[in-house]
Amino acid sequence: MASWHEAADPLLNMDINALAKAVSTSVSVISSAANLASEISAACTVTRKSQPAGGSRISTVIIPHDHTWKQDSSESPATPAALQAKQAKPAETITTNQPCNPQPRTLQPCNPQPAAVLFLTSCAKALKACPGGQSAIYCGGQALLRDHGSLVHLGRIAAATGATLICENAFPRVDRGAGLPHFQRLAYFPQEAAKELSRFSLMVAIDARLPVAMFGYKLLQKASSQDTTVMVSLPQLVGLVYPQPEDAIIVDESLTSGGAYWDLSKGCPRFSHLTLTGGAIGSGPPLAVGAAIACPDRPVINIQADGSAMYALQALWTQVREELQVVTIICANRTYAILKLELARQKIPHRGQATTSQALTDIGRPCIDWVLLAGGMGVQRAIKACTVEELATALNQALLCKGPTLIECLL
Repeated sequence: MASWHEAADPLLNMDINALAKAVSTSVSVISSAANLASEISAACTVTRKSQPAGGSRISTVIIPHDHTWKQDSSESPATPAALQAKQAKPAETITTNQPCNPQPRTLQPCNPQPAAVLFLTSCAKALKACPGGQSAIYCGGQALLRDHGSLVHLGRIAAATGATLICENAFPRVDRGAGLPHFQRLAYFPQEAAKELSRFSLMVAIDARLPVAMFGYKLLQKASSQDTTVMVSLPQLVGLVYPQPEDAIIVDESLTSGGAYWDLSKGCPRFSHLTLTGGAIGSGPPLAVGAAIACPDRPVINIQADGSAMYALQALWTQVREELQVVTIICANRTYAILKLELARQKIPHRGQATTSQALTDIGRPCIDWVLLAGGMGVQRAIKACTVEELATALNQALLCKGPTLIECLL
């Protein structure tokens, strides 16, 4: 991520420095483009130095991506003295005189604190006083579940006050469908999200994180970047939504292929919608495995981007071994479209020239045959669907059968 974006604590943020120190003899964090060449040269030198038996010869250089765009020709490779001073120290042993098995404490029930009651009362008054269409309730976490009736209560509050219900873009789970309130899903890209939120004068947040973009897009407007949209056409998703059964668990890692699904599915029988909770990809197939094991009486449908599915192909083998009721729908557009979107918004490549980075987003050379891959993992029912009708037929049949099914949907 960009160096100036880290302080906002986006979902992709982590203590990569501490992780690197666990396996590296030296760790360097680039603070500007000016010292990039010398730090990399120094890191290479350190890896060639002899280390104690069992010691690491790994050097890690952490480069915020905004520093990789800048050019600085004034610097020549320098000595690694500065980097050698940063070599990771041996881990310290922590001792304590506290007992290893402290006595358990009994938690006594308590009444709501006066401050909490005052806060909720203030929120209620503010929502009632706010003009129609100018208030929103921004929800995440437990607020998006129908357990204990919280979701229904939110719907009633929104109906009584005219507030718009909005949920996080990256949510662990939302209970949705007939009889439940429909949420507006916050846009993924910050420009669109800011535009959505700017029309509200009052917002009440419930169990939600601050809406921070995955990546920084500094100077995007000054660069005259054009919005780029990669979206599957609407009719291709109708075949998926129409036969969706009641109480289904939808594991949604469709990314750019499934943008229309959110609004199309709001009238389906009740279901649970699971999706990515961060910027990493590849969680769909193993998440479907976990959902099927946790809820064996509920059908699980994994709407899965093809590039992301390649990160966790072995989940299909697990589904066969455990005889799990999972239908995997591969959205085969044969490209990492989300990465193309990010490259376009970052103005990469410049001047319209093709680059190696662009070529790496193409997974159609050669084309991945998901029917053959599924068969190799033991999946007995693996089907290609080229039309809406074929998708609807295949999905209906899969939901009537036991065990896993894979449907490769050619987009």
